Amino acid sequence: MKASLPAGILSPTDEFDYWADIARTGRGDSKEQAEHFVEIFKPVSKDYGGLDAMSLMDAMEMVDVTQDTLDDVWRQTEFDPYPENRMNNLLDCIG
Repeated sequence: MKASLPAGILSPTDEFDYWADIARTGRGDSKEQAEHFVEIFKPVSKDYGGLDAMSLMDAMEMVDVTQDTLDDVWRQTEFDPYPENRMNNLLDCIG
C-alpha cells in the first residue's frame, strides 16, 4: 500500500465528494480549485452512485465519458495540477 494515498477514498464517489466538500468549506485558491474540479467531474460524478443498476451499454458509454473527464482533469491548466497520488488512487478505484 502506498503511504501517500488519500485516506478514506475507496470509491470514485468518495473522491468526487472530497472535492465537493472543499468547494463548500475551503477558502481562497483551494476553494476555487476544488470548484473547478467539481465542475469538470460533473459528467460522471452522479453516475457512479448508480453504477450497479446501469445497463451494459450505459456502462460502456460511462467508460468513455470517464476517460474524457479524467483526461480533462489531468490536463487542466487553470489551477495547480491535479495531485498525482489522488489520480493514481482514483484510477485504482475505478479499475
